Amino acid sequence: MVKKVVIVLAAAAVAVLLLRYFFPSDERLIRRQFDRLTENISRPAGEKALAGLQRAAAVSDLFSDRVRLDLPEAGLAGEYDRQEIRTLAMVFRNRFTRLSVECRDLHLELEQEQAQVTATCRARGVAGGEPVREVREVSADLVRTAKNGWRFSGFSFVRVLRR
Repeated sequence: MVKKVVIVLAAAAVAVLLLRYFFPSDERLIRRQFDRLTENISRPAGEKALAGLQRAAAVSDLFSDRVRLDLPEAGLAGEYDRQEIRTLAMVFRNRFTRLSVECRDLHLELEQEQAQVTATCRARGVAGGEPVREVREVSADLVRTAKNGWRFSGFSFVRVLRR
């Protein structure tokens, strides 16, 4: 009798895990988009040119056809298409010999077909032989795609008050 209960509980646990894996929630899909973005924006030391091109292309695939950027500190304000995003990603990544980007503390506001996410993003790397450490609060807009995925449609820096 105990064996049957253990087997049933194990089967139920496996079923729940499989459902979560094959049918992830919107929140999990959005978090994965951020993970993909930070993974592909980051640049390991000694990266080859072809690998950099592939990562820049992977970055642009995470964005919708038209993207609104409001990043005045980076000199970016306006609407851009995917090709321009790919070029901007390549230019940004090429400024660094090594770059690590991570986003934490994601706060999601989900609607039917749109989501807004605020996150704290940290960049560490080496540019021009000098160490770089930057922390920014960002706001990202995402839209649902036809294949039940999510793509970035806008980015902006959030002003943080300092004492």
